[in-house]
Amino acid sequence: KEALTLDSDNVVLHRQLLQLYADQDSFAQALPHALRPLALSPLDRNAFRRLGWIYLNIDSLNQADSIFTKLIDEGEDLPVNRYYLGHIAIQKRDYRRAREQFGRLAAIEDTIVNRWLDLAYAHRMLGHTDSELVAYREGINRVPSDTGKIRLRFAVGAALERHGEVDSAISVLEQVVAESPQNAQALNYL
Repeated sequence: KEALTLDSDNVVLHRQLLQLYADQDSFAQALPHALRPLALSPLDRNAFRRLGWIYLNIDSLNQADSIFTKLIDEGEDLPVNRYYLGHIAIQKRDYRRAREQFGRLAAIEDTIVNRWLDLAYAHRMLGHTDSELVAYREGINRVPSDTGKIRLRFAVGAALERHGEVDSAISVLEQVVAESPQNAQALNYL
């Protein structure tokens, strides 16, 4: 803060303060340090994205949504922008839009477990059990890490149990425990 009194247009100092405030979950205090670099460099897409992230964290969802939508509309169709738009849609309870964003994200980054978990969650919130299970199972086939596969298998078991398919759920959860004997979540569920 003291350094900024000497050089209020120092973008690096603003970024550092933004990160320090964000690390302390003080996003409202981080906001001015997201706005100033953008005022100094209005074409800096990373500064624009940081501002969207701050808006998301202070629950200014419409402002965050407009930033990430604009970035995509201007040709920056990056996974990070889709990720934030999907989570904004979840917070707004717009599960169709969340499904669209997470579906595109899973197509781009199909080896990341959270892409499949997010997509399945959007399907679940829409009441599409079959599509939820398809997303989990497709993720199991695409995610290379064993821990990712175990997380997805657990999600399959939980989804089956939620929908009254208890015997199938038990079978899947027993498989999870066989692969990961110390998996407290699966053991507890069983």
